Amino acid sequence: MKIPPVKGTRDFYPPEMAVRNWIIDGWKKVSVRNGFEEYDGPIFEYLKMFQIKSGDEIVEQLFSMQDRGGRDLALRPEITPTLARMVNQRINSLPKPIKWFSVPRLFRAERPQKGRLREFFQWNIDIIGVDDPRADAEVIFTTIDYLREVGLTQDDIKIKISSRKLLAAALRGFGIRADNLEPLYALLDKKAKMPSEKFEVLLKAEIGDKEIVNKILDFMAVDDVRDIPKIESFLEDDSQELNEIFVSLDQMKVDDYCVFDASIVRGLAYYTGVVFEVHDAVGELRAISGGGRYDNLLQDCGGHSIADTGM
Repeated sequence: MKIPPVKGTRDFYPPEMAVRNWIIDGWKKVSVRNGFEEYDGPIFEYLKMFQIKSGDEIVEQLFSMQDRGGRDLALRPEITPTLARMVNQRINSLPKPIKWFSVPRLFRAERPQKGRLREFFQWNIDIIGVDDPRADAEVIFTTIDYLREVGLTQDDIKIKISSRKLLAAALRGFGIRADNLEPLYALLDKKAKMPSEKFEVLLKAEIGDKEIVNKILDFMAVDDVRDIPKIESFLEDDSQELNEIFVSLDQMKVDDYCVFDASIVRGLAYYTGVVFEVHDAVGELRAISGGGRYDNLLQDCGGHSIADTGM
């Protein structure tokens, strides 16, 4: 009897393995030349660690099991909680800033589809201990550095950059209550994935107030962060941090890859500042990568309050 491979996994025959190694070797090369050190952790962790970070609903999205001692474990669906655990364990002895990268093998128990398998590799970089927009710019620069390494130009890719902090300030200023922000983030995050007419209908249904809806649409139509204070003067201070990031990217000579896009929200709740995604310039594919600032990550995982930004 022939046994097929498990659905949502891949076999790597020598030709495919050569491509895989070329990609991962490039991730490592670019990480090291930008001052990042490699780390890794176990392929399974306590299930509770992922529940603390993402809520109980995460259980439906990962492979969980019990060991012979009855302890609930899970194959890692991402490595960020492992990073937080490892840094928390040695926070007092690790020199700052902590610049680490990893290329873990990850697992998610979801329905396999184009671009989403149940087993995959991912490149992760983090800068911990720096509360400065230049660290966010450095993460974005390192991402672009790899894409340039493999021959992609500003005509091929665009890094779309926004700020969860700026978006929250705008929505609160428009009259949205703080407890209504999270469901609204989820809707705004889907803006690029649906026709504009459908998005407006859903936005009106979610908010109800036509004046607020129009203010949100005007805000999301801005394509230069420097224009935000011209539209809403109360956002001048909140847009300053994002403006500093664009200035740094200009100084790094990668500004032609980068655009401001207020519709970039990132679905994960833990982002606290800048957020970004890498997209193909034509806009035919899903995001190639994404990241941002999540200053509460280590604290949420039982450790200290310390700045963190990554991809």
